[in-house]
Amino acid sequence: MKKIITLFLMFIIMIGYSQNNSGEIIYSIKVKKNNKLTKKADSINSKTKDASIAKLMNSITKSINNLDDVEFRLTFNKNESYYSYIEEMDTENSELSNMLKDVIIESNKKYNYNYKTKIVSMQTEFDGKKYIINSNVDSLKWKLNDNEKIINNYKCSKATTIKYKEYPSGIKEVPVTAWYSLDIPIPAGPGRYNGLPGLILELQEGNNILYVKKIKLSKTPKKIKKLKGENISEENFEKMWRQGLSQWGLNE
Repeated sequence: MKKIITLFLMFIIMIGYSQNNSGEIIYSIKVKKNNKLTKKADSINSKTKDASIAKLMNSITKSINNLDDVEFRLTFNKNESYYSYIEEMDTENSELSNMLKDVIIESNKKYNYNYKTKIVSMQTEFDGKKYIINSNVDSLKWKLNDNEKIINNYKCSKATTIKYKEYPSGIKEVPVTAWYSLDIPIPAGPGRYNGLPGLILELQEGNNILYVKKIKLSKTPKKIKKLKGENISEENFEKMWRQGLSQWGLNE
């Protein structure tokens, strides 16, 4: 009798999950203090006689310390997800502000993830043109461990991986930590980070920490936006982007 009751409760829970496999999450971002970047900005300011460059570096450090209002939205259903930066009106120099956002928080990138094919598609821009880069989520090579914590009343487990990022000075390793919840058994997450047994509610990539602000589950399937652009390999896109990084002085 006890076994029958247990099986019945598990069945009820599964029905509850199946009715709430759509929804959206709003993330915000904070950046841990980066002494290396601050010192680099100070060094450039002390050496340059160009007021526009000094203004640019000051804007970069100011923007890093003032990201409270920056938000991202992850929309998901039982088959796929869509993740993007939530556009906002700029109160300062619009062109400069958008350039800073592209570099600091990658605001120009949008993502689709298909759970069945395990393909993450990223839409990005260069020189006014849209491109789409496809990758397999299995390449993330997540490592799961027993650490747990509560986020927004959801019990979350810890997973880690390494991101290999190519700079003009070479390839560097960036540590990534994700906290996902089996209470929401959807394999989606922010940006390229997907494929875990539950929805990712917090993610740290290097000095950047994405944390959940709002969670809204829905019984009505969410419509997922599609990306637009020309398909290109990540290697070829990086070649176009390196020169821009060098000009910003962020290649190290």
